[in-house]
Amino acid sequence: MAERESLLRSSASGAFGRMSGNSAFIGLEGQVRVGSWNLSAGGEVGTVVADVDESLLSINSSLITSAFALRAERKLNHHNTVSFAVSQPVRIESGSANYTVPIGRTPEGDVIRTSNSVDLEPSARQIDLGVKLRRALPYSDGDFRMATRLSFHPGHTAAAKPEFSVLAGLRLRF
Repeated sequence: MAERESLLRSSASGAFGRMSGNSAFIGLEGQVRVGSWNLSAGGEVGTVVADVDESLLSINSSLITSAFALRAERKLNHHNTVSFAVSQPVRIESGSANYTVPIGRTPEGDVIRTSNSVDLEPSARQIDLGVKLRRALPYSDGDFRMATRLSFHPGHTAAAKPEFSVLAGLRLRF
């Protein structure tokens, strides 16, 4: 999969130049029924070859990424379904970059730069816990859904506080 003018859905401008990348990934997904529960699991591992132009930043190696989800769903009755999920959104598992910054000038006016290396693996692993309720609407082909999600280390950042989300939706078909 090729990304133009972005890298893992991130874009850059100015001193960070232009970014693009070619991604390849493989995923597995499976589902099994255990009693009244539908259990499913999926995961993927990917690699991204980054291309950065006209930038103070350079990517030294391919980026390795991962993502996974585990789900359990069951019908409570004819109209209601509940599901539980544990997931990790896409995360960089390994990769590094160099960045160059100006630190001064020579007496002749030439810019003096220094280069530093940075590990692109985040400081933590974001784990999301979710619960979703779905109620089929009587006399129609629609449903009402309500979901909650608790994210630990959002953005894969160790210092980030947990985030709690509540979502609701109504789907109607005509």
